[in-house]
Amino acid sequence: MNERDSGKTGEGAGQGATPNAAPNAAPAEPMRLKERRQAMLDAAEALFLDKGFEGATLGAIVARSGGSLATLYEFFGNKTELLRAVVSRWQEEELGDLRNLGAAGLGPRAMLEIVAGRYLAFLLTPKSIAFLRLIIARCLVDPQFGRALHADLRQKMLDGLAERFARWNADGLTRFDDPMAAAEQYLACVVGEEPVLALLGLETGEPGIRRMRDRLALFFDWHGLRDDPA
Repeated sequence: MNERDSGKTGEGAGQGATPNAAPNAAPAEPMRLKERRQAMLDAAEALFLDKGFEGATLGAIVARSGGSLATLYEFFGNKTELLRAVVSRWQEEELGDLRNLGAAGLGPRAMLEIVAGRYLAFLLTPKSIAFLRLIIARCLVDPQFGRALHADLRQKMLDGLAERFARWNADGLTRFDDPMAAAEQYLACVVGEEPVLALLGLETGEPGIRRMRDRLALFFDWHGLRDDPA
C-alpha cells in the first residue's frame, strides 16, 4: 500500500470517531507530505553534490529520505525536474531575504549595492560553484533543462529588478529608458567574470569585489541613480 492509500484508509477509519477529532486531524496529511517533499529535496541535494547527477540514483535518494519512488515521481516528475527543484530552493533560501529590502527605506543606490554584494557572495560560495558545475554538465545533455532553469533563476530576478526600476522611475529616483534592459545591465555588472574565474579555480576575493564596485559605479552614474527625488 502506498502513502496516499494509507491516507485514505485513515480517513475511512475516522468515521466512527468523535466529532471533535476530524478538525484536529485534517492538517496532518498536507503537513506530512510537505515534510516528505522537503526530506526528498534535502537528500537529493546532498547526493547530487556528492555523487553528481548520474551518480545520484532516485533509489538512493528515496532510501535516504524515506517514502517511495511513487511519491518522488508524484512530487517532481523525473530526476531532471528534481534537480531543478533543488537548485530553485537553494537560491530561494539564500536570496529570499533580498525581497525585504524594499521595506527598509533604502534609496536605489544603497539597495542595489547591498543586493550586488550579497548576490555575488552567494554565487561564489563553494556550494554555488559545485551547483554551477552540475548545472552546466546537465545543460550540455539537456538544453531544455537549461532554458527552464533560466526562467526559474535569472529571469525571475530580472523581472523583479525591472519592476522595481519602473517604480523608481515613477517616483523620480531613476531615469531608466528601458527597465528590463537596465536590469540586464545591472546583473551583468554584478556577476562579471567572477563565477568563471571561480570555476577555473582562480582566486577572486577582494579584487573581484573591487571590479564589481567599479562596474556598478559606472552603471549608477550612467543611469543617474539618486536616493532622493530629483
